[in-house]
Amino acid sequence: MAITRPEDLYSIPHEFLQKLEIWFQRVATDLRPQLSDEPWRLLDKREYRAAVISSFSLLETTLAEVLSKSDIPFGNAHAALFPSEALAPFGTRMSDS
Repeated sequence: MAITRPEDLYSIPHEFLQKLEIWFQRVATDLRPQLSDEPWRLLDKREYRAAVISSFSLLETTLAEVLSKSDIPFGNAHAALFPSEALAPFGTRMSDS
């Protein structure tokens, strides 16, 4: 699928953005199986830290999908479960070693 940027982006931004959104959804759908296998691939290469990070990213994505489809009354439940500020110290300690 080719996306052509209009000469004047402000003339029809909704159409252009809709085409971009469709393209990103397609790419994400195609890459999903590879991303699900990434933690295992990294473990096989003995990249343990990267495997842990990849596993948590996969867990966060899975939880976000489940919570977005559930009847939980609060909107961004996944943001409350995984605030990036809470995980920042772990990244700092890991990079220092």
